[in-house]
Amino acid sequence: MRPSEIIRLATLYVVRRWQRTLLTVIGVVIGTACIVLMFSIGLTNANGIDTMMGDESLTVIEVNPRQLVNSRELNASAIEALEQIEHVTGILPVRYIDVYAETGRYAAELTIAAVPIDKLSYIVKLKKGYFPNPDSAMPEIIMGKGAAKYFIRKGTEAVPDNYKGPDLDWLGLNVDFYPGGEWVKEDTSITGPKHYRARVSGIIDGGDKQSEDIYMSEELLDTIVRRNYALADQIGILKNDYTKVFVFADSVEQVGAVIETIQDYGFDTVSGIKRIDQLKAQQRQQQSQLGAIGFITLIVSAIGIANTMIAGILERRSDIGVMKVVGMQIGKIRMLFVAESAIIGFTGGAAGILLSHIISYLISTATKCTVFLGMEFASGVKLMMPFWLDLAAIAVAIAVGMVSGLLPADRAARMTPMDALRR
Repeated sequence: MRPSEIIRLATLYVVRRWQRTLLTVIGVVIGTACIVLMFSIGLTNANGIDTMMGDESLTVIEVNPRQLVNSRELNASAIEALEQIEHVTGILPVRYIDVYAETGRYAAELTIAAVPIDKLSYIVKLKKGYFPNPDSAMPEIIMGKGAAKYFIRKGTEAVPDNYKGPDLDWLGLNVDFYPGGEWVKEDTSITGPKHYRARVSGIIDGGDKQSEDIYMSEELLDTIVRRNYALADQIGILKNDYTKVFVFADSVEQVGAVIETIQDYGFDTVSGIKRIDQLKAQQRQQQSQLGAIGFITLIVSAIGIANTMIAGILERRSDIGVMKVVGMQIGKIRMLFVAESAIIGFTGGAAGILLSHIISYLISTATKCTVFLGMEFASGVKLMMPFWLDLAAIAVAIAVGMVSGLLPADRAARMTPMDALRR
């Protein structure tokens, strides 16, 4: 009997007993689908992480003073120490100042970041306009279009939902501001300068999201401190203390070492690398969940295939006896039953691959966040399912079927003609 005839005969047996094998096939379907989805999610996450690793923003480390008594301050000496760290290519110190701002009929409570103007391009890009010029006759600031939502009409008590701010051409607009807040404007006991005017010289490019940041030059903040030191001290703005510092590493691979050194200096750090580590941990957890489900399901499927084959052997004892009487070789009989179990594995594996592609399609076309097996998938995410993954899944399903059928096939091959025909 040729191999093609063995496969045809095995397929015929499976089709004739489809009701018995259906539940077994379903087990293989679930196990195969879980395995395919496990590897698909892993490949998708790995590709996303590789893409994120190429983002230059991951080389930026935010440094903050620790909220402890007698903790080290972010002052000039700390800046010098940070600049000496190996693999650090640049330092951007930042100070924040709260102001009350007015432009025409609109007012806002804002927080403005003051940075060295020559390093401002490290962290922001402009959509239009130019960076502040320290030699300009009027002080200049840059802002994101999203910051407009903080400006409301004077006297307004309730702000409507989804308010985006007044419809103004902000580029070139003059803004009056009072350091410290609106109370500074009303406080007549303040003797030093408290009113300043600045022009919006540039609009920040926020990409897909509108930036809400506002920046002024460090020189302008120093001028405010110098002109009214008493007010600056009262609102917590000191010339030699920084709120935070941005440290730039020369590569993503060196960020971890730089962070460790900064923390040894006594400062806290915030970095996108930590987010990458969290994503990797989440990825491992997701894969372990699906892997465990797939592994357990395939074991149950293997037991089911073996049970189905043993039951089939008992039902076909007379057929096995006839095969032996007509001189069919023991190896051919064994091959017949192994082929039958392999066909069950192949059928379940093919259906499992189809199921996994259907699930992937539903996830990719969902308009909202999708939750599947306790995992959240953003709307429109596309799982990577290369062709080699489908082939590997089919091979695993067939292998599970063949291994499960070895023992029943050996039992059928060793059955004597008399035992087979006795019933």
